[in-house]
Amino acid sequence: MRRNVPEGISVGMMTLLSDKRRGQGSAAVAVTCQAYCAYYKGEDGEDGCGGLAAIKRGLASGRVAVDHIKLLVDVPPGPARKDRVLTDKMCARCSYLAGGCDFMSPSPPPGATPCGGYRLLLALLDKGALTEDEVEAVAHDPGRRTQDAQ
Repeated sequence: MRRNVPEGISVGMMTLLSDKRRGQGSAAVAVTCQAYCAYYKGEDGEDGCGGLAAIKRGLASGRVAVDHIKLLVDVPPGPARKDRVLTDKMCARCSYLAGGCDFMSPSPPPGATPCGGYRLLLALLDKGALTEDEVEAVAHDPGRRTQDAQ
């Protein structure tokens, strides 16, 4: 059931994300769930959501940087579309895939959208902020940076 009307990332969300004194968990929820997810229900996001987990891993590893996300301030979420890297690497491992993801359902309801993490990574890919290989690493990688990525 949808509860949120995602409008994209605001300047206030970026301030939260840039504040080093705060943990990045609440900032990740703001820029991922509140900004991009139609299913967002409250402050903590959804623990089982593969998209939120991918964004948190990306922020923690540095693969998703504040400067990447700044490119999306005041840009509304784009149309939902399937992306092979995201569906193969992130959605395939998400706990909501089996019976809880409208977007990946074999018979999706009209207007079904992916989670906020999927939409945020797709927007970063579309803006050229991340390459397909970087998106794959964030979506699949447990969060450790490799030497060549530093």
